[in-house]
Formats: sequence, structure tokens, C-alpha cells
Amino acid sequence: MHFYLPGNIHVRIFRLKTGIVTPIVFIGATSGSFFADMLGVNKAIFPALGLASLLAGAANTPIAASIMALEHLARSWDYTLP
Repeated sequence: MHFYLPGNIHVRIFRLKTGIVTPIVFIGATSGSFFADMLGVNKAIFPALGLASLLAGAANTPIAASIMALEHLARSWDYTLP
């Protein structure tokens, strides 16, 4: 018996080859966007926070997930580590 996460539905419909990280990123960003709509706050920051926090919790690597989020989501290299 197989169980699928809701974030994995796009993989099953479009037959995409993905790993474990893609559903985690999708669910984190979607939940962050949902909570931003509910709370009425900035809709650009909450999906990024949701993505980084779910990745940090699922992979049990909070520092690496935070650095990855800074590297990929920052508009400038000034925010990343040297």
C-alpha cells in the first residue's frame, strides 16, 4: 500500500522525475503562502520562511537549510556568507 503526500500530486499527474526535496519545497512554500494569506502579512517572505523551515525540520539540518534559503532566495550575494 502506497501513501502519497498532497505535495506529490503534481509528480503523479505530470509524471515528473523528482526526489524527496521537491515535495518538501512545494509543501513548505504552499503552506507559507497559505499562512501569509490568513494572517494578512507580506506574501513574499512567508513562502520562503515556510520552505526553509519545512526543509530544516524534515532533513534535521536547520543551519544548512537556512544557508540554502539565503543563497537561493536572496536577490543579492551581500546576504550570504563569504
